[in-house]
Amino acid sequence: MERQRNALLSEARDQRASIEQRAADEISRKKLLLNEQAAQAMSEQKSAHLQVQAQDRRIKELSAELTHVVNSAGVLTSSAEKSNADLQVSKEGP
Repeated sequence: MERQRNALLSEARDQRASIEQRAADEISRKKLLLNEQAAQAMSEQKSAHLQVQAQDRRIKELSAELTHVVNSAGVLTSSAEKSNADLQVSKEGP
């Protein structure tokens, strides 16, 4: 009877140890997977951030170009208006 009890206890301990080991292995596997997913997400986030920065720089460049074009157009318009006014004055003559 005592021998049978000891055998059952030993078997129960072995099963418990096996279950604990499988659980530890599963936890380790899931932690590794989560770490890989987190690293991938961080990489994607960094890539997206760099892309946004590049787009922001391009927007600033285009805005500066547009400002330059608008200013140049204003100068040309003023010059054309002055030339037109001078032409009108010369046509009217003395």
